[in-house]
Amino acid sequence: MAHDVFLSHSHVDKVYADAICHKLEANGIRCWVAPRDIRPSEDWAEAIINAMDNARVLVLVFSASSNSSPQVRREVERAVNKGLHVLPLRIENVPLSKSLEYFISTQHWLDAIDGELDFHLGQLHAAIAVLLEDLLYKPENSLVVQSMHSTMGAETTNGDGFGVGWYGKRETP
Repeated sequence: MAHDVFLSHSHVDKVYADAICHKLEANGIRCWVAPRDIRPSEDWAEAIINAMDNARVLVLVFSASSNSSPQVRREVERAVNKGLHVLPLRIENVPLSKSLEYFISTQHWLDAIDGELDFHLGQLHAAIAVLLEDLLYKPENSLVVQSMHSTMGAETTNGDGFGVGWYGKRETP
């Protein structure tokens, strides 16, 4: 089964990973998180790679524990290698280890250090929705749906809402 998001976290931060997973899945974004999605007797490393092959975004729950975790470091490296969007969510104010700095120092971070966690989870959901283009394609009145049902033109123009349009009966460009 394909997942939208791979959650990378230290086992110490499982409470945060569970909250993220709950928030995203409640909003229709499919998550893969260990150990929940690893079947009994399945090879752990193979399950991780298979999950990344079917995800589009890696959310890194960044803390002192994940910063020093060799497993998290391997997951981030594999995600970068596979071309996944990497979105760090910082839950503790700690400097990046040199290993993680190599892979994610240029990424924009979301901070969940201060304030209500639910607020930060809402920001995370919004950021992932944009990365997954949910706002363009999924809502009943998405930009694509609006452009395909325009009453202003003489004939239907399919478009993405950003100035890219195409003509004819095709659903996508």
